[in-house]
Amino acid sequence: MENMKQKTTSSYLTPPSSKFVTLEEISKAHDELSPKRGGSRESYFGVVYISKKFNVPIDEATAFVNFEGKNYGFDGFYYDPNGKALYLFVFRWSDDHMTFKDAVDKIGNDGMYKVFFSTSKLTDDSQLITSIRRYLADTRFMIERVFINFVFNGDPLNAEQSKVLSFLRENVEDKKNLIDSFFRDRVRAMMATADAGMIYEDQSLELVFQYISNEINLGRMTSSRQTAEYTLGFTDSQKISGGENELTVVFLPLWNLHQMYEEMGERFFEKNIRSGLDDGNMTNYQIKQSLKKIVEGEEIPENFALYHNGIAMTAQSLDSSLDGNHSIRVIEPRILNGVQTIRILKQFVEESKRRNGKEKDSRENLQQKLSSTRVMTRIIRSADEEFLKRVTINNNRQNPIMPWNLRANDLIQIHFEELFGKMGIYYERRENAYKNLTDDDLESIGTEKGVIEIRRLAQTLLAMQGQIDRISEIKEVFENESWYKDTFRERYLQVDPRKLVFLYKVQYRLQSVIREIKNIGIEKYSYAPKAKNLLWCLSIQAIMNDDKFEKHFETYGTSIGIEAGLTQLLKRVASTKLRLILSNSFENRKYKDYMQGGKFSFLRTKAALNDCMKTAAKQFDWETTYL
Repeated sequence: MENMKQKTTSSYLTPPSSKFVTLEEISKAHDELSPKRGGSRESYFGVVYISKKFNVPIDEATAFVNFEGKNYGFDGFYYDPNGKALYLFVFRWSDDHMTFKDAVDKIGNDGMYKVFFSTSKLTDDSQLITSIRRYLADTRFMIERVFINFVFNGDPLNAEQSKVLSFLRENVEDKKNLIDSFFRDRVRAMMATADAGMIYEDQSLELVFQYISNEINLGRMTSSRQTAEYTLGFTDSQKISGGENELTVVFLPLWNLHQMYEEMGERFFEKNIRSGLDDGNMTNYQIKQSLKKIVEGEEIPENFALYHNGIAMTAQSLDSSLDGNHSIRVIEPRILNGVQTIRILKQFVEESKRRNGKEKDSRENLQQKLSSTRVMTRIIRSADEEFLKRVTINNNRQNPIMPWNLRANDLIQIHFEELFGKMGIYYERRENAYKNLTDDDLESIGTEKGVIEIRRLAQTLLAMQGQIDRISEIKEVFENESWYKDTFRERYLQVDPRKLVFLYKVQYRLQSVIREIKNIGIEKYSYAPKAKNLLWCLSIQAIMNDDKFEKHFETYGTSIGIEAGLTQLLKRVASTKLRLILSNSFENRKYKDYMQGGKFSFLRTKAALNDCMKTAAKQFDWETTYL
C-alpha cells in the first residue's frame, strides 16, 4: 500500500486575558518610538504584537516591522529559535477580514518571490525584505516551519471561510516551491545523513497559513487550513519539460484518487472550468460496470487503463525522485480533466459500501482491487495561471466551451460567490457545480435558499443597466473584456445583495408579464413575446422606481424561491404601467411601419428602450435608476 497522507496543521487556543494588544499600547509605542523610527500609528500594532508574543524589548521589536510603504504584502517578521520557525506577518487594526485581500494578493504575486528567491540574484530597496533575507542567510539551516500570520481584531473563522481569501491564498501556496528551492541545501544535507527509512516529506519545510484574532472574546483562536500533500505510488512514468512548464505521465491507482477526493472535497476540482460534465471518457454506466467486474474478479484491473483516456491534474509542487521506489509527491493537486470519472468512482465506492454493509472482507477486497486498478494521469506543473487555463480548455474540448466557463475562476466571480453564500444562496460560477453537490455538501455550505447562475446574473445586470442589445449577445459579453468589466462592476459587491437577488428573480416571471399584457389586448399587443428583453428592462425599472422598493427587496430578496406575491406584483406592473408604456411609445408612424412590415428587431434596441423610458418619465415620473 502506497504511503499516502495529507499533512495537517494545528489550531491553537490561548486563554483570554485582556485584548492581546491594546490601542493604548499602540499609541504609547508610537509616541515614544516614532520620532526615531518613523512609521504610522497602525504599524506599531506589529511592533507591540511581536514584542509581547516573543518577549522582545519594545525598541528591539521595531527591527522586525516595516515602516515604509513598499512591503510586498508583508508588514513584519520574526525568527523564533525555540520553535525553529520563521514568522511572516500581516497586521490590520480592523475586524474586517477582507482588509487582508490586497496583502494576500501582493504576497502571492511578489512577496514570496522577493523573500525566497535566490538573494544573490535580486536587489531590493525594501528595508523589510532586506532584513528578512539577512536573517534567512544566518538561520536557513535551523528553520523547520514557515508561518504566514494574518493578525487582526476579527474572527479567524470568517477569514478562513472567505471564498475570496481562499482563492488568493492558493496563489500564495502555489509558491511553496520557492521555499523548497530556497532551503534545498538544508534538505539535501538532511537526506545525506538520514536513516534509510526516513520519509522525504518529513524533511521538507512546512508552510502554515494562519489567521489570528487579537480580540479577547475570540480567545485569539487561530484557524489553519490543511495543505494537501500526497505521496503516491505508480508503475511507469514519462516526463516532458518546456521552459517553466513540466508534464509527468504516470499510472495512478484509482483508490488514491478516491482518497484525495474524499479528503479535499470540491477543492480538488477548483481549477476545472466546469463541474462534472462528460469528460470524453467512458460513460457513467461503462465506468461502473467495468469497476464492478474488476471488484468481482470477472475482469483484470489492467483493462481499465486500456478503456479510459486518462485524467489530467495540476500540482503546486511535484517531485518524482523521492527514493529508489516508484513514487511521486504532489502538493495541492487539482483536477483539470476527469471530474466526472472521479465523481462516478466515489459513487461506486459508496454504493458498494452500502450494499456490503460492514463486511470487512468485502471492504478490504474493494480497496485492494481499486488500488490495483490504475488510470493514466497527466500531471502538469506550472506557475503560469494563463498557461494552466489554456491546458484546461484544451483538455475539455469534447464539449462546447461557453465563454462564461472561462470566467468561472475570475476574482470578481469568487467575490459574488462569497456575497451570495452569506445569504445561503449558491452562486454557480462553474457550470454544473450545483447539481453535483451531495446532500452533505449542501448542508456543510448552507445553501438552502437556491442557486444563482453566472450567465443569468450577467443578463440581469445588463437588464438593470439598460444594455438591452447585449442581453442577447451574452457570449460576447464574456469574451469582450470591456463589456465584461462593465457588466460585473466592482461596486455591485457593496450593494445590498437582497436587491440583486430580487432583481434576478424577475426573469422567471417574464412570461407572466407577457401573458398579462396580451390578455388585455391580444391583437394590440401581439408583439409582446418578441419584446421579452425590453419588458425585462422595463420591469426592473418599474420595480426600482416603486416607492416600496425597499420593502419589496426585504420581502422577496432573501431566497431564489418565486413567491406568489412577487408574481402578483409583476402582473400588476404589467397591466397598469408596462402595457401603457408600450402602447404610447410605439404609436408613431416609424414603429407602426416596422410592425406592419413584420420587422420587430427594433424591440431589442436601445433606441426603443430610451423611447419607452421617456414615455414612463412623462406618464409615471420614472427616472432611469441603477444600483
